[in-house]
Amino acid sequence: MALQDEINWFESNRAYIAQQYQGQWVLVNGQTVRGAFPTYEAAYVAGTQMFGQQPFLVKQALATEKVNRI
Repeated sequence: MALQDEINWFESNRAYIAQQYQGQWVLVNGQTVRGAFPTYEAAYVAGTQMFGQQPFLVKQALATEKVNRI
């Protein structure tokens, strides 16, 4: 499964994920939330331990995408 598939699945399910995991960082692999973590770093480390070189997605569970402006 390509990373884009996980991104598309996350976006399609964003409202539900945001409601269930409220601001946590979720680890997504294969159209499934594999875990929720308080920080990006914790989610990333867990993802590398679980999946090694396989693609996985780490996104914050928010109802809308957070945009940082410089």
